[in-house]
Amino acid sequence: MTMNRQVMFVMLEVFVCAMAMVLVMSIDFAGAASSDKAITSFYFTSPAATGTINETAKTISVIVPYGTDVTALIAIFATTGVAVKVYGLPQTSGVTHQNFTIPLSYVVSAADTTYATYIVTVTLDPGPFKLPDSGQTSCYDAAGSVSACAGTGQDGEFIVNPMSFTDNYDNTITDNVTSLLWQKCTLGLSGSNCATGAAALYDQYGSSTACVNLGSGWRVPTIYELRTIADYGLTTLAIPHTNNYTPAINATYFPATQANIYWSSTTYAYQPNYAWYVNFTDGATYNDYKGSSYYVRCVKGQKVGD
Repeated sequence: MTMNRQVMFVMLEVFVCAMAMVLVMSIDFAGAASSDKAITSFYFTSPAATGTINETAKTISVIVPYGTDVTALIAIFATTGVAVKVYGLPQTSGVTHQNFTIPLSYVVSAADTTYATYIVTVTLDPGPFKLPDSGQTSCYDAAGSVSACAGTGQDGEFIVNPMSFTDNYDNTITDNVTSLLWQKCTLGLSGSNCATGAAALYDQYGSSTACVNLGSGWRVPTIYELRTIADYGLTTLAIPHTNNYTPAINATYFPATQANIYWSSTTYAYQPNYAWYVNFTDGATYNDYKGSSYYVRCVKGQKVGD
């Protein structure tokens, strides 16, 4: 009987110790701070737009309708973290508004004080591409004299999507018709009037590298895009006492443009070592050997043409 009592005491002690260990483990587990810190959804309701989350890259991309004012958008988001901040300021889903004209860093903090940073980029849907007007507003008779346009069926009779530009005062120009963003100056030139430096010449291969080096999204325009900024309503007469011509482009927005050839990114399909260009002496389009050296103006935006 004594032996059985001793065995029972030993078994009780083992049980009590086991329960104590379980209790300690439970306390430790319950007290461990969570490391969760993800943004699991991100969207706007006005306008309606849902973000695409790349958890690996920690990026969120949202495309909003063309014309949306992105300076005060209110994001609705879900997170597994305990706090979300932008520029160090707490963000409340569905309440806090932000200026999304540039990518923003959303910093998500976990309970264990670790954090993750998501880069949120909001871009405008460019909408359907619109072809701007040629710039011609006059009509001509058989002798080449200006005449009334009514009933002639000439280009000048129909003004559709007139050319319109906005100077962003950051060395870029927005085409208000096509929504393309252009470099104000020919590559090699800079300044508000593009009077600093010298216009650089590139072969067609080098032109691509030069535009890409300007930063994300910059590229050589397609031939379709390049032709949209040629103004065919301008009289490109030679400047007196020189062999120079006034270029066929709006000089207010594109100052110091060379009355010469500018490369496009479009290959001449019949002869693939040639590419198309626009000659801004008069807006003429043709092609030449890609190894030739011409001028370049870079563009950014939804690509039109090949």
